[in-house]
Amino acid sequence: MLNLAIIFFTISFIGFYWTLFGSVTVALIYYVLNLKFLNKQHIEEKKTKIKFEVLIAAYNEEINLPYTLESLESLDKVEEKIDFSVFVGLDHCTDNTLEKVLDFKAKNKLKLHYFENEGERGKWFIIKQLILKSEADWVALTDCGAVWNQEILRLLYRKFSDDLLFCLAPSYLPDKAGILETTYWRMEQFLRTIENNSKGSIMVHGPTVFYKREILLKAIELLGTKHWINDDVAIPLVIRNHRADLKIEYAASLNHVALVRDKGVVSDVNIELRRRRRILIGNLQCVLDIILPSFRINKLISWTSLRLVTKLLWAYWITFFGLGLLFLLLDQYQVLLDYFKTHSLSLYTLLTLLILSIVAMIKSNYLHRLFMAYISGLQIHKAIKALENPKKIVWS
Repeated sequence: MLNLAIIFFTISFIGFYWTLFGSVTVALIYYVLNLKFLNKQHIEEKKTKIKFEVLIAAYNEEINLPYTLESLESLDKVEEKIDFSVFVGLDHCTDNTLEKVLDFKAKNKLKLHYFENEGERGKWFIIKQLILKSEADWVALTDCGAVWNQEILRLLYRKFSDDLLFCLAPSYLPDKAGILETTYWRMEQFLRTIENNSKGSIMVHGPTVFYKREILLKAIELLGTKHWINDDVAIPLVIRNHRADLKIEYAASLNHVALVRDKGVVSDVNIELRRRRRILIGNLQCVLDIILPSFRINKLISWTSLRLVTKLLWAYWITFFGLGLLFLLLDQYQVLLDYFKTHSLSLYTLLTLLILSIVAMIKSNYLHRLFMAYISGLQIHKAIKALENPKKIVWS
């Protein structure tokens, strides 16, 4: 029993370590090895105005889209530096999303354009059309429900002058996040900023990502005709594989918990389960179609991208840890039984902690959603089956 416990604990530890700290470890090794060869890049701010456009793909978003448009209207747009506009792609909407766009356009000064998709349905197809139709230098792929911090452009616009930067990922937090969720995302922000030392992560937060449009057009070409489910993974990954010199930067601010908040994360556990399944399928698609075929021992991006492989299996690492704990308890069953017989207070403490944990699980919406993520994470076999026809997964 003890040997089995050690085996399961070891597998769980390795899996969790690389899931949380794998790409950070690669980043630190890369930084230390190259430290004496590094020359600080001097970035000269561009003299001409940068054309910046927010691209929003929308399907039946009459509730969430106005939140995003209102936040974009109230931005400090740094007008002397940035020519700012918004472009909405409507994908066969059957609710009042179009009316919301027209109403907002009529009542506000925001430079707002839109088009209605008359072709194939799906988020990826809308995103491609938005990118191709845009004429901006930099674009932001933004989900409905994303609410931007008013200072985001003033904080980040200087980075648009970096010729090697093709992707800028603002820090993220679900709206109305509690203490547990905020703590998790704070840790995630810290890890992502360390990854900047190895030219950035290959996973960015989907609700809002800034891209240099010139490079984005190349990404569309490289990704071909396949229907990609997770654009926030597929695009950065394929570009980092294609151009080793280019970099991604995760942008976090000490003065702000997050530069983008997401009102699209809802408390409905059934919706969360579907969303998590879509993320799982999309990540699996990137692993099978981009990471594994292009993996090379001598490529930095290959080792960095392994984090996505282990993250894909995170529910199994938890399961292995639970099995290890179970076998350890079985191995020490008699010892524990004798201990609790002589220490009744310890038994009451253990039972109290167990009850409190169950109450927390019942009351906490975040733990509910985390449990949905765990359930979906165990369904790799269903994700493989779903990839036989990815076009069926058009929206989460």
